[in-house]
Amino acid sequence: MSIKNWFIPSRDNRTNNYLYALGMLITLAISVIEVSRGRALNFYIYQEATIDFLNGISPYVGWHERHSLDVFLYLPPFNILFSLFAILPRWLGAILWNVVNFNLLFLSIVLLTKRIGKGNVFLFFYSILIVAQVLFSFQYN
Repeated sequence: MSIKNWFIPSRDNRTNNYLYALGMLITLAISVIEVSRGRALNFYIYQEATIDFLNGISPYVGWHERHSLDVFLYLPPFNILFSLFAILPRWLGAILWNVVNFNLLFLSIVLLTKRIGKGNVFLFFYSILIVAQVLFSFQYN
């Protein structure tokens, strides 16, 4: 299955299109609400640690002296991957972080259900509860 075929209207893809639109609406709504309330604290930790890392400052030593946020527990490869989001304005980076993570989850649901047959609707609604929880905390593992 090609990614470019996701959004071409057809009988097979119509359900995926509706599920994607619903998931993206939920993702954007939760992300905008949480960012506007200043509650994307995990994202802010990632962003500040990545900026420290990019400036050659260890995000592990002296963290509390430089930042009032919780500790940073991820390895340097995370900082490298997160750099794109860290250099954006806080509100845009946080929302884009959730959008990209939702897209990766949705891609995995589509590819998995394509291999095993039907079940994408069940898997989507089963996982959307978990997705909503991690959207509120801006943390993906």
